[in-house]
Amino acid sequence: MKYRRSDRPLPVVSIDETGSTGERLLDADQPTFALCAVHLEAEVAHEIIAPYLRDGRRELHFVSLRQSPAGRADIARLLGDQRLTTAACRVSVCHKPTALAAKTVDWLLEPILAALGHDLYAEQANVNLTEFVLAHGPKACGADAWDSFMLAAMELLWKRRARFLRALPPRPRALSLPL
Repeated sequence: MKYRRSDRPLPVVSIDETGSTGERLLDADQPTFALCAVHLEAEVAHEIIAPYLRDGRRELHFVSLRQSPAGRADIARLLGDQRLTTAACRVSVCHKPTALAAKTVDWLLEPILAALGHDLYAEQANVNLTEFVLAHGPKACGADAWDSFMLAAMELLWKRRARFLRALPPRPRALSLPL
């Protein structure tokens, strides 16, 4: 497919996340993660934030704005702008322990089951396994040991996933696992 350049200006998509726990995925003080995206034409995006860009700033940061009454008032006015519609804004929120359990299922169990000829995503078996892992893992192992396992599994898979997948044996022909 050929793409041709449009005369329309490119839109601006701004994405930002909440929280300050970094890679501490099991931080009890911040168990959720939110990601927000705003999609606007560049000119409209600039018009919205320009009145709030003081002191030569190029972007706005909640952390600094919230520190003063004027900054908090700016946040309220900015979020009340009529151009920030539900069509332009999206927010995705996840529970970090659930996301970690889902990644463990996706990265650890799914490749092995796929190599055995089973589609973990058929009929949402991946969701069922994630819920099972999340509900029963801590009970079976103890909460601290389970958290250590989950973090170690993620560390291993983040660093070694490609090598792990290459190391899987070829799909056996006679072995079948019911799901």
